[in-house]
Amino acid sequence: MKQTLILLLTFFFMRPLYPQISPGKLAAPHAKLEGIRNCTKCHTFGGGADTDKCMECHKEIKQFIDRQLGFHFKVFSQENKSCFECHSEHNGQNFQLIYWPNGRDNFDHSKTGYFLQGKHAQVKCEKCHQPKNLKIDLRALNKDINLDRTHLGLSQECSSCHFDEHRGQLSTDCQSCHDFDGWRPVDKFDHNRAKFTLSGKHISVDCKKCHFAVRTSTKSPETKKFTTIKFTGLDFKNCNACHKDVHMNKFGQDCQKCHVTTGWQVNSKNKFNHSLTRFPLLGLHQNVNCIKCHTGNKMTTQPKFAFCKDCHRDVHQSQFATRTDKGRCESCHDVSGFSPANFGMIQHSKTDYPLTGAHFAVPCRACHIKNKSGLQVFQFRNKTCSGCHRDIHQGQFASYVTNGGCESCHKTDSWQKTSFDHASTRFPLQGKHAQITCSECHGKVNEGRPGEYVSYKLKSFDCAACHKDIHLGQFNQKNKLTDCRKCHNSNSWFDLMFEHNIHSSFKIRGAHKEVTCGGCHKQETRNNKQFIRFKPLARQCSSCHFNKTGEKL
Repeated sequence: MKQTLILLLTFFFMRPLYPQISPGKLAAPHAKLEGIRNCTKCHTFGGGADTDKCMECHKEIKQFIDRQLGFHFKVFSQENKSCFECHSEHNGQNFQLIYWPNGRDNFDHSKTGYFLQGKHAQVKCEKCHQPKNLKIDLRALNKDINLDRTHLGLSQECSSCHFDEHRGQLSTDCQSCHDFDGWRPVDKFDHNRAKFTLSGKHISVDCKKCHFAVRTSTKSPETKKFTTIKFTGLDFKNCNACHKDVHMNKFGQDCQKCHVTTGWQVNSKNKFNHSLTRFPLLGLHQNVNCIKCHTGNKMTTQPKFAFCKDCHRDVHQSQFATRTDKGRCESCHDVSGFSPANFGMIQHSKTDYPLTGAHFAVPCRACHIKNKSGLQVFQFRNKTCSGCHRDIHQGQFASYVTNGGCESCHKTDSWQKTSFDHASTRFPLQGKHAQITCSECHGKVNEGRPGEYVSYKLKSFDCAACHKDIHLGQFNQKNKLTDCRKCHNSNSWFDLMFEHNIHSSFKIRGAHKEVTCGGCHKQETRNNKQFIRFKPLARQCSSCHFNKTGEKL
């Protein structure tokens, strides 16, 4: 205390000598420290300026050093520099206290702990270092600080320099979307981190289509507008927040019940419950594309569905229109498919042509064939056998067919099973004739050639037409065939009806009655064919009888 008092007294009495003691005027920021009485506020006895004394006034700098932040901490702790190496004094009031070794524009900003990248490297210092951008109350620490000249007090947050164009809608971590090369494009933004993730066609939609401009109470100093783009608080619970409900709320507001984001036309059939409509989808209808029925892609336009023909073409061309049900498709078909039809034997039995016999086993298409125009015929004008079957008899039974049809002989059980009554013909079957097969009399014509058929209408009913004349014409009369029935009947060839005394001019009497037929009628040979001679025979006795010497009488 004594030394201090002596020093003060010495300076007081030597005041006129101050200009000779001070090395020069202080710079304007330290002008208030002019005077010999203030020397010890910066200097120590026997030494130069004291860094600790600087910190007594510049508490704002000391705060950063104590927190081990910023440029001054790096200079003092890592480079062991003092304040006076950069801030020289006593060089006059107009002297700039800050020394920039390479000039301010070439200052290595990385030493502050904040690297200048992208467009930040092109910005002048004063664009950022200005009082309005300060986020720390430096005057609370140093009331004499000149805020227009200080480089302290900025935050590394973007909002310390930049106006929040989003007006608080989004995070203050601007770098989560933007980079230092420019605000646009916002390549770092990932919409999947938002509450509404983009999928399908939403990915290619321009942001402005959904994020529109809204008016705010705060004017942007950069755009000079009271508007901002709305990014949060958008209504996306329902699609109609952005999309017009073309269905006019007929299906509710949950569009995702039917649609997917890959496109309106891509409908999710698994989501929409068509059973809630008046036309539940069953069978093959479940696989039909919606626009097949809802033409024009307008789901609100109710298609006609009262009749199948409202959607389906009548391939039968009204063949069933005269039925009681007016030809409704449901009578034969169901939603499982047009084929096979549900029209079976029971249904066919109720038509004007019930199926019987072998017709049961005939495929439908065998009878219901397509005509020349491609129409499958179900209504027949001709329901007789000839409508489907070829007349293999070639008109031989035309009279029977006209009166009773093929059914006069045949049944639907089988063609081979006939019920023909031969007694109704001009040649009733009797005796042995009733035991032989039809083909023994009715042979084939043109056998093995086109037009082959079985001949049922015989040209002749004479026995010789079927039987060989073993008598070699002995009983022919006047160029007419032998009438076998004069001697034979159909029971047996050997059951003869010949009476010698009636049918022959040679009467058998006396001993002749005891003679066998072969006694007079001998076997002969003609043209290598053997036969029994019945006529003509000589009637003289000598032609058969001999004398005792063996000579004929």
